[in-house]
Amino acid sequence: MHIRKVKQSDFDQILEISDQGYEEARLNPDFGDYVKLKKPDKRRKAEWTAYMLKHIGARDMLFYVAEDKGVIIGYCFVMKKDIPDSEMSHVGVLAIRVAKDWRGRGVGTKLLGYAIKDSRKKFEIIEIFPFATNERSKRLYRRFGFKTWGLAPGYIKRGERYIDLEYMYLRIK
Repeated sequence: MHIRKVKQSDFDQILEISDQGYEEARLNPDFGDYVKLKKPDKRRKAEWTAYMLKHIGARDMLFYVAEDKGVIIGYCFVMKKDIPDSEMSHVGVLAIRVAKDWRGRGVGTKLLGYAIKDSRKKFEIIEIFPFATNERSKRLYRRFGFKTWGLAPGYIKRGERYIDLEYMYLRIK
């Protein structure tokens, strides 16, 4: 497995990993990542891909993939908090997703380490917003020095259930 910067040709596999979340959330209400209310169709996926590529090209985002034998097994990006430039542009918001079959095998650790190292060139603070119930992910973030700074009660509504989001940050400069 190795970590590298994303290429345009990676997005079909990235979207497949993203799509796994819909089935996981359906089968497990405690699945610790949020999904859109409706699974995106081809048009919405194309729009999201174009949006991401635009911000990568504009240098508003750092985007990495974990790859094993030519297969994308996870991805991570850090996007400028506020676009266009503002007084919050020194803050990056991190998102990470690892393919279900690869969790617990160090993929998230490697992605996060690479993203933090590279983010030092661009950001001063990184934020992430895990489900308050997602202890596994929060343990990973804490190992890298992330600290909790708040809680958003009932921020996610999954069916009839409300799930809190935890706000975490890491000062890297």
